[in-house]
Amino acid sequence: SGAGVQEALVLSALLGDRPGQVTVLDEPAVNLEATAQRRLVGRVRGPGQYLVITHSADLVPFEEPGDLSRIVRVAPGRSGSAIRQPDFGGVADRDLLRHLRLIEPADVRALLFAAGVILCEGFTEVGALPRWWREADSAGLPDPAAAHVSVLSVGGQTHFGPYLRYLDAFGVPWAV
Repeated sequence: SGAGVQEALVLSALLGDRPGQVTVLDEPAVNLEATAQRRLVGRVRGPGQYLVITHSADLVPFEEPGDLSRIVRVAPGRSGSAIRQPDFGGVADRDLLRHLRLIEPADVRALLFAAGVILCEGFTEVGALPRWWREADSAGLPDPAAAHVSVLSVGGQTHFGPYLRYLDAFGVPWAV
């Protein structure tokens, strides 16, 4: 049996329904396949209190409006780490649902783990920029992928706004 199966067995034993139990899961996705990660998200929605520390987009909850308030990003700050959590108090349910639809794709949720994000109008730019950077490497320019900078298409020139609000809310640096 692989490490993922062993970890799944340990997690299943730990995730019991004991009143008052608080469970902290530190990087539970390291050895779990994506299917098991999604099942884990469903499990930690149940009774009990869970703190999940992860770098896996599959473990970022996005199915119901309350999930938005459960996401916390620890980001570099001026005097150490800073906690970034958007305030969705007073936001209409339809606006919360728009936020949820935005973060439904795993690549958008993965932006929470990036050091920075470059937003592009379309897939042409997304395809061209990495190629340009590979060719610019001979000029000594840094590689954005090595610096953990993500490149994402927003799907058109009028679609930048929601992504910018999302990235600002969680303190993720961006460029357009």
